[in-house]
Amino acid sequence: MLICLGVLAPPGTTLAAGLDRAVQHLDHQLARLQQDPNMVGLGVCAGTSAGVVYQRFQGPKQVGGSELVEPDTRFRVASLSKGFAATLALMLSGEQAVQLSEPVTRHVDYFQLKQPEQSAQVQLQHLLSHQVGLPHYAYDKLLEANWTPENIIRRLNRVDMTCPVGTCYGYQNTAYNMVTQVIEGVTGSTFEQQVDSRVFEPLGMTDTGFGREHLVQDDNWARPHSGRYHRLRPVEVKNQYYQLPASAGVNASAADMCRWLTGQLGGRPEVLSEELLEMSRAPRVETRRELFRGRWRRARVKAAHYGMGWRVYDYAGEPMVFHAGSVQGYGATIALLPERDVGLMALWNSETSRPWSIVPTFVDAYLGLKPVDWMKLDELEAETSRHSGD
Repeated sequence: MLICLGVLAPPGTTLAAGLDRAVQHLDHQLARLQQDPNMVGLGVCAGTSAGVVYQRFQGPKQVGGSELVEPDTRFRVASLSKGFAATLALMLSGEQAVQLSEPVTRHVDYFQLKQPEQSAQVQLQHLLSHQVGLPHYAYDKLLEANWTPENIIRRLNRVDMTCPVGTCYGYQNTAYNMVTQVIEGVTGSTFEQQVDSRVFEPLGMTDTGFGREHLVQDDNWARPHSGRYHRLRPVEVKNQYYQLPASAGVNASAADMCRWLTGQLGGRPEVLSEELLEMSRAPRVETRRELFRGRWRRARVKAAHYGMGWRVYDYAGEPMVFHAGSVQGYGATIALLPERDVGLMALWNSETSRPWSIVPTFVDAYLGLKPVDWMKLDELEAETSRHSGD
């Protein structure tokens, strides 16, 4: 069950050979991917600054259901939310409403690190680039145990620091979300209102918003799924990470994420200026562990950094701007090749590992690299063939 809208080149344009090759290859591979018994729904698009050139929507909103994923079906985008938070912060910085050097303790007076003298050193820019000096995911498990973000922040003074503030990388969710309090402190309105009015609305992202109620407001949302094979089932939408709007609180449709993609490639300079885009993706801290996460990174990524709300890779010699995110039952990924003016994004509502390799499948074809079966589709088809013969 699928809807395939295929190649949608903007009027008056002809796809370059590399882009045409990439979308044709990706379309074929996504058709094969839908045979994965652990897949449910999927929305994918590729585009340039001129607009979307390829879209594909396939599978149901819920396993066993008859309603298919549509362009405006809402998914959770998980950690892709960080890019929206960073964008808002950079907009405010450009207007001199806030400085990237703004001290966090000015707005979160109960925040304290184990080394008290370091607490006052934490600035807005350190939150946005994960340079707070904390170990990865500090106390995120307490969030999953229903602690409030404030109580978790109050407990950070018990955590051994891995380095002085601003000198190393440690990926955060709860700590990153203090961005919301800084922004609310300088604007006098909620973080969500600011993102809505300054980012979502100007980009025409009408299906995008925050929180559980926004996700489930009508029937046009992709249900999260957990488990594998015969145990694949819909699961309840959990609220814990919705408490962190800057880190993981955004829901969006694939069509809206296509608009975000186009804007990130420079197609909406009146909203996302060239200066803002360059600042968000300027490498600020090295992230060496990214070089060893999964097959395609080990094979293709030669250098890895974090900017503000974005990862920055050297992908086989090509600059790539990237982020991925997951929360129970959902996955999301986006990749840009800014110097080539091309990008790709994908949203899905299950926990199979294969969609995490949609990006290298597309990028390798675009760059003309030797094909690799990153999604292990040959293995999938061999397994399916064996089962059909039982």
